Amino acid sequence: MSRLNNGMKHIMRILYLVHGFPPYENAGTEQHTLLLANSIQNLGYEVLVLSATRRIGALHGEVYREDFKGLSVVRIVNNIPTIPLSSAERRPEIESVINREISRFSPDIIHIQHTQFLSSRIHYPCPTIWTLHDAWGWCPSGGTLFTDKHTICDGPSKYCTVCYAKWAKQPNKYGTTLITFAGILSRWIKPQNLHHIWKKIPTNIRSLVSKTPEITSPESEMALNGRNKAFLELAYQCTMIISPSSYLANKAVHQGFPKPLVIPHGVETPKLTHNGGEGLVFIGTMEAHKGPHIVEAAYAIAFPNKSVPIEFIGDGSISVDSPQRTSITRTQVFTVLQHADALIMGSIWPENYPMILLEAKSIGCPVIAPSIGGIPEIIQHGVDGLLYPVGDIDALATAITEIFNHQFTPTKPKSSDDMIVDYQNIYEAVKS
Repeated sequence: MSRLNNGMKHIMRILYLVHGFPPYENAGTEQHTLLLANSIQNLGYEVLVLSATRRIGALHGEVYREDFKGLSVVRIVNNIPTIPLSSAERRPEIESVINREISRFSPDIIHIQHTQFLSSRIHYPCPTIWTLHDAWGWCPSGGTLFTDKHTICDGPSKYCTVCYAKWAKQPNKYGTTLITFAGILSRWIKPQNLHHIWKKIPTNIRSLVSKTPEITSPESEMALNGRNKAFLELAYQCTMIISPSSYLANKAVHQGFPKPLVIPHGVETPKLTHNGGEGLVFIGTMEAHKGPHIVEAAYAIAFPNKSVPIEFIGDGSISVDSPQRTSITRTQVFTVLQHADALIMGSIWPENYPMILLEAKSIGCPVIAPSIGGIPEIIQHGVDGLLYPVGDIDALATAITEIFNHQFTPTKPKSSDDMIVDYQNIYEAVKS
């Protein structure tokens, strides 16, 4: 949409700031940003996506300008996986690039999707919106609210420094050598291709080139408080805070954030009809917090003779005895869900608003999921599938067998079109 300025038509400019963007980074936040940016541009707005990216062999801070699916994308290389808590998430070298690009594009609105790999300390020159996709603003361990002891954290607490040190892996001597070698290879092999090769290596092998940093006294309560203060300042600088779930919105308020506006994510509904019949499926990161090991244990109880097949799809350090393959495209996800009898989630961390559940509902595929975080806001027990107590293997096993004894009629989730209308109205209201 456009507005008038001194009698001349002015196309509103929206800048999206995100920690990763397709096709190189493809998690839920990245896919949501792609959908939103594309749809808003199609409505007549001028859009720029400013994203961090990881590229083996590329120089730290290097800038790539690309066109992806009709969108102008500026990618800032940040191959440093984590930084000390004492930095309060500030990366001056990245900030200088961001400020330069903001000045060049001159946006009317900046919409922050995620600040990891970017910076929390920029003072934006125009109205700014921040969507909370996780608890990154007060949980330095990936925003998961999940400790290294696999327990849910209300945080922050003094234990955050210990938890963060175990989460924030740093390159060891082998990793440092590999980075140097990648830099040499980049003279002949494009960094994008090196990155693609690196992503194909199993996570458990990639982890061999990292180490757990030492927990030092400066990185203690004072450092943690500095980080939290930086994010609170960012929150109060923003014109508006948005959360897709009431769960995370309430958590943010508890941490002192301004009350977020709850706007549930929408999803593009494919023209597919669920038919099932090909067994059960787990789709997600193969790491402990996603609970693939819990799903496999429960499956073994439910079907010890494996009379109903199951497949695990995703990348990560955890391997299972059941059939397993690496991540697939979004189109393939819909096809898998179309033919699956049910999608199973084993998450033991408080998920915010997982897109995979919306995708399953849009197909009509029943879901078995833990009753934690924002999940009960998406899945209605007995209608969309079954909810079970988080981490309860026996309860999950029971749900797996019961899913075949009931007829479920999953409700259609919010459409992407409706979600875009919500954001369009917000942009117009914020700028006026």
